[in-house]
Amino acid sequence: MHLVHADADGNLAVVGVFISEGAENTAFTPVWDNLPAEETEATPTGATINAADLLPDEQLFFRYSGSLTTPPCSEGVLWSVMSDPVEMSAEQIEMYTAIFSGNNRPLQVLNDRELQLDESP
Repeated sequence: MHLVHADADGNLAVVGVFISEGAENTAFTPVWDNLPAEETEATPTGATINAADLLPDEQLFFRYSGSLTTPPCSEGVLWSVMSDPVEMSAEQIEMYTAIFSGNNRPLQVLNDRELQLDESP
């Protein structure tokens, strides 16, 4: 899962969270209740969520400078990838993959970028 952020100056940051199959994750209920029947452009639904509820309990992360994974694949994106995944039920995962598939691009070479590990408590 990618939580994409932009500041007033257009700087981009993404929080990446791996998802593993497990228990139902009720934090995603407002999102899943508003999934479209098929892949479409994003449209506001009026639903509200607390993005912090979508993150794993342990919030250790890896950080690097990269790019968006979808067009326009902008460079200079600050990535923070959580080391621990969140769980979703098989049904929740299936609801998503029934609508969206292949929504990533191939891995890119490191190109001398540094990978940093946040070790703060």
